[in-house]
Amino acid sequence: EIPKRDWSSDVCSSDLTVTETVYTGSKVTLKATADGTTPITFYWYKNGTFIGVSDSMVFDKIGLTDAGTYTVTAKNIAGEANSDPLMIVVITPSQPSNVKITIIKG
Repeated sequence: EIPKRDWSSDVCSSDLTVTETVYTGSKVTLKATADGTTPITFYWYKNGTFIGVSDSMVFDKIGLTDAGTYTVTAKNIAGEANSDPLMIVVITPSQPSNVKITIIKG
């Protein structure tokens, strides 16, 4: 059974959210770990919406639509616990600009 996230009880603060910026086309892996009695099942959420069950999320070529806030819920026979949010910002790399040549004498 997929754990339901009760977002009303979560503390929302930019101080608690880790932000990572990555370039489009990069390979990105999000890895979940937790302490506790095994087996532990990991439930992934993007912007509060359930997206999958796995200990990792792999983006072979991350795109602009993959940007968002990710959380994971770890669940075992004793209960469940939630991660702090991870915000992924995806940007498009820019080509070089304003290229100049400088003469150095001596």
